[in-house]
Amino acid sequence: MASPVLWLESLPRKLNMLPHLRTMEYRQDFQLVDGKCDSLQFCFRLAGNNLQTLQFKVNGKLYEVGFPHLMVKYPGVEVKFLNADTADVFYFSYQPEAAAFFLCSGLTEDFCVAELPLPESLEKVMKLLESSREHLSEPGFADKLDLGCYTLLHEAMLLWAEKDLLLSETDKKILNIASYLQTHYAEKCDMDFLAAKHGFSRRNFLRHWANKFHITPGEYVSRLKMLEARRLLKETSLPLEKISNQLGFCDVGYFCRFFRRHAGMTPRQYQNH
Repeated sequence: MASPVLWLESLPRKLNMLPHLRTMEYRQDFQLVDGKCDSLQFCFRLAGNNLQTLQFKVNGKLYEVGFPHLMVKYPGVEVKFLNADTADVFYFSYQPEAAAFFLCSGLTEDFCVAELPLPESLEKVMKLLESSREHLSEPGFADKLDLGCYTLLHEAMLLWAEKDLLLSETDKKILNIASYLQTHYAEKCDMDFLAAKHGFSRRNFLRHWANKFHITPGEYVSRLKMLEARRLLKETSLPLEKISNQLGFCDVGYFCRFFRRHAGMTPRQYQNH
Protein backbone atom coordinates (compact mmCIF):
# COMPACT_ATOMS: atom_id res chain seq x y z
CA MET A 1 0.00 0.00 0.00
CA ALA A 2 1.28 3.45 -0.90
CA SER A 3 2.25 5.79 1.93
CA PRO A 4 -0.31 8.51 2.68
CA VAL A 5 0.23 12.14 1.73
CA LEU A 6 2.09 14.04 4.44
CA TRP A 7 -0.05 16.73 6.08
CA LEU A 8 2.34 19.30 7.50
CA GLU A 9 0.36 22.46 8.24
CA SER A 10 -0.46 21.49 11.83
CA LEU A 11 3.14 20.69 12.77
CA PRO A 12 4.82 23.22 15.06
CA ARG A 13 7.42 25.56 13.55
CA LYS A 14 10.20 27.38 15.32
CA LEU A 15 10.27 30.14 12.67
CA ASN A 16 7.70 31.94 10.54
CA MET A 17 9.96 33.33 7.82
CA LEU A 18 8.42 31.23 5.05
CA PRO A 19 4.90 29.99 4.31
CA HIS A 20 4.23 26.68 6.02
CA LEU A 21 3.82 23.63 3.82
CA ARG A 22 0.33 22.18 3.74
CA THR A 23 1.10 18.82 2.12
CA MET A 24 4.07 17.10 0.54
CA GLU A 25 4.43 13.86 -1.37
CA TYR A 26 6.59 11.86 -3.77
CA ARG A 27 5.00 8.93 -5.51
CA GLN A 28 5.58 6.84 -8.58
CA ASP A 29 2.44 6.19 -10.62
CA PHE A 30 0.70 9.04 -8.83
CA GLN A 31 -2.94 9.31 -9.82
CA LEU A 32 -3.59 12.42 -11.91
CA VAL A 33 -6.98 13.71 -10.84
CA ASP A 34 -9.16 16.14 -12.78
CA GLY A 35 -10.88 18.89 -10.87
CA LYS A 36 -10.61 22.29 -9.22
CA CYS A 37 -7.55 23.02 -7.11
CA ASP A 38 -8.23 24.13 -3.54
CA SER A 39 -4.64 25.06 -2.63
CA LEU A 40 -1.44 26.44 -4.15
CA GLN A 41 0.44 23.45 -5.57
CA PHE A 42 3.91 23.03 -7.08
CA CYS A 43 4.17 19.75 -9.02
CA PHE A 44 7.45 18.35 -10.30
CA ARG A 45 6.50 15.57 -12.70
CA LEU A 46 9.58 13.46 -13.27
CA ALA A 47 8.31 10.93 -15.79
CA GLY A 48 5.10 9.97 -17.49
CA ASN A 49 5.22 6.19 -17.76
CA ASN A 50 6.61 5.93 -21.29
CA LEU A 51 4.88 9.13 -22.45
CA GLN A 52 6.97 11.74 -24.23
CA THR A 53 4.59 14.58 -23.39
CA LEU A 54 1.72 15.26 -21.03
CA GLN A 55 -1.42 16.93 -22.38
CA PHE A 56 -3.84 18.74 -20.11
CA LYS A 57 -6.14 21.74 -19.91
CA VAL A 58 -6.11 24.51 -17.30
CA ASN A 59 -9.35 26.50 -17.25
CA GLY A 60 -9.98 25.21 -20.76
CA LYS A 61 -6.57 26.23 -22.17
CA LEU A 62 -4.62 23.37 -23.76
CA TYR A 63 -1.03 22.63 -22.72
CA GLU A 64 1.45 20.00 -23.87
CA VAL A 65 4.76 19.60 -22.08
CA GLY A 66 7.60 17.10 -21.93
CA PHE A 67 9.27 15.55 -18.89
CA PRO A 68 10.57 16.53 -16.42
CA HIS A 69 8.56 19.68 -15.82
CA LEU A 70 7.22 21.97 -13.13
CA MET A 71 3.53 22.83 -13.00
CA VAL A 72 2.00 25.46 -10.73
CA LYS A 73 -1.66 25.07 -9.80
CA TYR A 74 -3.21 28.21 -8.39
CA PRO A 75 -6.20 28.07 -6.03
CA GLY A 76 -9.43 27.80 -7.99
CA VAL A 77 -8.04 26.65 -11.35
CA GLU A 78 -9.72 23.76 -13.14
CA VAL A 79 -7.36 21.05 -14.44
CA LYS A 80 -8.23 18.20 -16.82
CA PHE A 81 -5.64 15.61 -17.93
CA LEU A 82 -6.08 14.33 -21.48
CA ASN A 83 -3.58 11.58 -22.26
CA ALA A 84 -2.42 10.12 -18.93
CA ASP A 85 -3.85 8.80 -15.68
CA THR A 86 -0.60 8.54 -13.69
CA ALA A 87 2.91 10.04 -13.53
CA ASP A 88 5.92 10.02 -11.23
CA VAL A 89 5.36 13.15 -9.16
CA PHE A 90 6.96 15.13 -6.38
CA TYR A 91 4.68 17.90 -5.20
CA PHE A 92 4.04 20.20 -2.27
CA SER A 93 1.20 22.55 -1.49
CA TYR A 94 0.30 25.57 0.62
CA GLN A 95 -2.86 27.19 1.86
CA PRO A 96 -4.39 29.51 -0.79
CA GLU A 97 -3.30 32.68 0.98
CA ALA A 98 0.37 31.71 0.48
CA ALA A 99 -0.02 32.64 -3.22
CA ALA A 100 0.42 36.32 -2.30
CA PHE A 101 3.85 35.57 -0.78
CA PHE A 102 5.11 33.77 -3.88
CA LEU A 103 3.72 36.38 -6.27
CA CYS A 104 5.56 39.07 -4.31
CA SER A 105 8.70 36.89 -4.45
CA GLY A 106 8.79 36.80 -8.25
CA LEU A 107 6.37 34.08 -9.31
CA THR A 108 4.05 35.41 -12.02
CA GLU A 109 0.36 34.64 -12.40
CA ASP A 110 0.87 33.63 -16.04
CA PHE A 111 3.36 30.88 -15.13
CA CYS A 112 1.63 27.53 -15.48
CA VAL A 113 4.08 24.89 -16.64
CA ALA A 114 7.63 24.64 -18.00
CA GLU A 115 10.00 21.87 -19.01
CA LEU A 116 13.00 22.04 -16.70
CA PRO A 117 16.08 20.00 -15.85
CA LEU A 118 15.71 18.66 -12.35
CA PRO A 119 17.21 21.12 -9.84
CA GLU A 120 20.13 19.81 -7.79
CA SER A 121 18.28 20.68 -4.60
CA LEU A 122 15.57 18.11 -5.42
CA GLU A 123 17.78 15.28 -4.18
CA LYS A 124 18.25 17.01 -0.81
CA VAL A 125 14.51 17.55 -0.40
CA MET A 126 13.83 13.95 -1.37
CA LYS A 127 16.24 12.75 1.33
CA LEU A 128 14.43 14.92 3.86
CA LEU A 129 11.15 13.43 2.72
CA GLU A 130 12.51 9.90 3.06
CA SER A 131 13.52 10.57 6.66
CA SER A 132 10.37 12.49 7.53
CA ARG A 133 8.36 9.47 8.68
CA GLU A 134 10.66 9.13 11.71
CA HIS A 135 11.47 12.80 12.39
CA LEU A 136 8.33 14.83 11.69
CA SER A 137 7.70 15.59 15.35
CA GLU A 138 11.28 16.66 16.08
CA PRO A 139 11.70 20.39 16.78
CA GLY A 140 12.68 22.28 13.65
CA PHE A 141 12.14 19.41 11.20
CA ALA A 142 9.04 20.95 9.62
CA ASP A 143 11.03 24.18 9.22
CA LYS A 144 13.66 22.20 7.28
CA LEU A 145 10.96 20.89 4.95
CA ASP A 146 9.60 24.43 4.46
CA LEU A 147 13.08 25.70 3.58
CA GLY A 148 13.95 22.71 1.41
CA CYS A 149 10.86 23.09 -0.76
CA TYR A 150 11.30 26.86 -1.01
CA THR A 151 14.94 26.39 -2.09
CA LEU A 152 13.85 23.79 -4.65
CA LEU A 153 11.27 26.16 -6.09
CA HIS A 154 13.74 29.07 -6.12
CA GLU A 155 16.31 27.02 -8.03
CA ALA A 156 13.68 25.79 -10.50
CA MET A 157 12.46 29.33 -11.23
CA LEU A 158 16.04 30.48 -11.79
CA LEU A 159 16.50 27.67 -14.31
CA TRP A 160 13.33 28.78 -16.06
CA ALA A 161 14.35 32.46 -16.06
CA GLU A 162 17.72 31.58 -17.60
CA LYS A 163 16.41 29.15 -20.20
CA ASP A 164 16.73 31.62 -23.09
CA LEU A 165 19.91 33.27 -21.82
CA LEU A 166 22.56 31.90 -24.15
CA LEU A 167 25.92 33.51 -23.45
CA SER A 168 28.65 33.59 -26.06
CA GLU A 169 32.16 32.62 -25.04
CA THR A 170 33.09 36.30 -25.26
CA ASP A 171 30.25 37.27 -22.91
CA LYS A 172 31.33 34.59 -20.45
CA LYS A 173 34.89 35.95 -20.43
CA ILE A 174 33.67 39.50 -19.83
CA LEU A 175 31.46 38.33 -16.95
CA ASN A 176 34.39 36.35 -15.53
CA ILE A 177 36.43 39.55 -15.50
CA ALA A 178 33.56 41.41 -13.83
CA SER A 179 33.34 38.65 -11.19
CA TYR A 180 37.07 38.99 -10.56
CA LEU A 181 36.72 42.75 -10.07
CA GLN A 182 33.82 42.18 -7.66
CA THR A 183 36.11 40.25 -5.33
CA HIS A 184 39.43 42.05 -5.96
CA TYR A 185 38.38 45.70 -6.22
CA ALA A 186 40.47 46.61 -3.17
CA GLU A 187 43.60 45.38 -4.94
CA LYS A 188 45.52 47.02 -7.74
CA CYS A 189 43.84 45.66 -10.89
CA ASP A 190 45.91 45.58 -14.05
CA MET A 191 43.20 45.77 -16.73
CA ASP A 192 45.63 45.08 -19.57
CA PHE A 193 46.80 41.90 -17.80
CA LEU A 194 43.21 40.80 -17.14
CA ALA A 195 42.27 41.43 -20.76
CA ALA A 196 45.27 39.51 -22.12
CA LYS A 197 44.65 36.64 -19.68
CA HIS A 198 41.19 36.21 -21.21
CA GLY A 199 42.40 36.54 -24.80
CA PHE A 200 41.52 40.19 -25.44
CA SER A 201 43.52 43.08 -26.72
CA ARG A 202 42.89 46.23 -24.68
CA ARG A 203 40.77 47.71 -27.48
CA ASN A 204 38.61 44.58 -27.91
CA PHE A 205 38.23 44.18 -24.17
CA LEU A 206 36.88 47.72 -23.79
CA ARG A 207 34.56 47.25 -26.77
CA HIS A 208 33.09 43.98 -25.47
CA TRP A 209 32.89 45.35 -21.93
CA ALA A 210 30.84 48.31 -23.21
CA ASN A 211 28.36 45.84 -24.74
CA LYS A 212 27.62 44.38 -21.27
CA PHE A 213 28.06 47.39 -18.99
CA HIS A 214 27.23 51.08 -19.29
CA ILE A 215 30.31 52.21 -17.37
CA THR A 216 34.03 51.65 -17.91
CA PRO A 217 35.96 48.98 -15.97
CA GLY A 218 37.63 51.75 -13.96
CA GLU A 219 34.24 53.25 -13.04
CA TYR A 220 33.00 49.77 -12.16
CA VAL A 221 35.85 49.36 -9.66
CA SER A 222 35.38 52.89 -8.32
CA ARG A 223 31.70 52.21 -7.59
CA LEU A 224 32.62 49.10 -5.63
CA LYS A 225 35.28 51.02 -3.69
CA MET A 226 32.75 53.74 -2.86
CA LEU A 227 30.15 51.24 -1.65
CA GLU A 228 32.66 49.69 0.71
CA ALA A 229 34.06 53.09 1.78
CA ARG A 230 30.57 54.27 2.74
CA ARG A 231 29.94 51.08 4.69
CA LEU A 232 33.22 51.33 6.58
CA LEU A 233 32.70 55.00 7.38
CA LYS A 234 29.17 54.45 8.71
CA GLU A 235 29.40 51.02 10.31
CA THR A 236 32.91 50.96 11.81
CA SER A 237 35.16 53.21 13.86
CA LEU A 238 38.23 52.52 11.74
CA PRO A 239 40.52 55.52 11.23
CA LEU A 240 40.70 56.99 7.72
CA GLU A 241 44.22 55.67 7.25
CA LYS A 242 43.07 52.11 7.92
CA ILE A 243 40.06 52.46 5.58
CA SER A 244 42.29 53.93 2.89
CA ASN A 245 44.70 51.02 3.23
CA GLN A 246 41.92 48.39 3.13
CA LEU A 247 40.59 49.85 -0.11
CA GLY A 248 43.99 49.81 -1.78
CA PHE A 249 44.76 53.55 -1.86
CA CYS A 250 48.39 54.62 -1.70
CA ASP A 251 47.75 57.25 1.00
CA VAL A 252 44.87 58.75 2.96
CA GLY A 253 45.06 62.05 1.07
CA TYR A 254 44.37 60.33 -2.23
CA PHE A 255 41.49 58.41 -0.65
CA CYS A 256 39.94 61.65 0.65
CA ARG A 257 40.20 63.29 -2.77
CA PHE A 258 38.72 60.18 -4.42
CA PHE A 259 35.83 60.09 -1.95
CA ARG A 260 35.05 63.79 -2.31
CA ARG A 261 35.09 63.55 -6.11
CA HIS A 262 32.48 60.78 -6.04
CA ALA A 263 30.38 61.73 -3.00
CA GLY A 264 30.58 65.52 -3.12
CA MET A 265 31.80 65.66 0.48
CA THR A 266 34.77 64.57 2.55
CA PRO A 267 34.80 61.24 4.41
CA ARG A 268 34.42 63.09 7.74
CA GLN A 269 31.45 65.06 6.44
CA TYR A 270 29.89 61.81 5.23
CA GLN A 271 30.34 60.21 8.65
CA ASN A 272 28.57 63.15 10.31
CA HIS A 273 25.90 63.54 7.61
